Amino acid sequence: MKSLFLAPLLLAVSLFAATPAIAATLAYPGPDNASFMIDHPKDWEVVPGEEVGDYVTLNGPTGVVLQLRTIPGTDSAMEDAITASAEYLNDTFKDVKLDEPKQIDEKGLTALLVTGGGTDNEDQEVGFAMYYIALNDGNIAEIWYAVIKGDEKGHAAAVKILNSFRSS
Repeated sequence: MKSLFLAPLLLAVSLFAATPAIAATLAYPGPDNASFMIDHPKDWEVVPGEEVGDYVTLNGPTGVVLQLRTIPGTDSAMEDAITASAEYLNDTFKDVKLDEPKQIDEKGLTALLVTGGGTDNEDQEVGFAMYYIALNDGNIAEIWYAVIKGDEKGHAAAVKILNSFRSS
């Protein structure tokens, strides 16, 4: 009788354990002066920036990477950030193609989305998405991610993190 009860219980526990749990809310640049927040799974590595304006990097277990920071809320700062991101992508990846920026609504905030792709140094196709979101505090959230083509698990986790975005 115990085994009839134990087997479904073990199955339920293993299914729950296999799903990455939300470990923490990351507030950028910090909890006392957050411009925005996101939630991330506990199995993602968080690499903090040195100071305000530096990227915080989230490394997923499948290789997906998210980077986030704030920049001043000016047109020139956003243009500089887009240019710097494009230069970084071109220096890091081959055959980079970026789509034209699209204006989108991100939970009531005005945002630009730039998508694209390229090839990494192991000849794997990589997809990119870069978000520039006008925040309530006058700054712009710059959030971008890169994922290997076919990494559905990493892509889904990154989308879940992005969907948890909220402005302070």
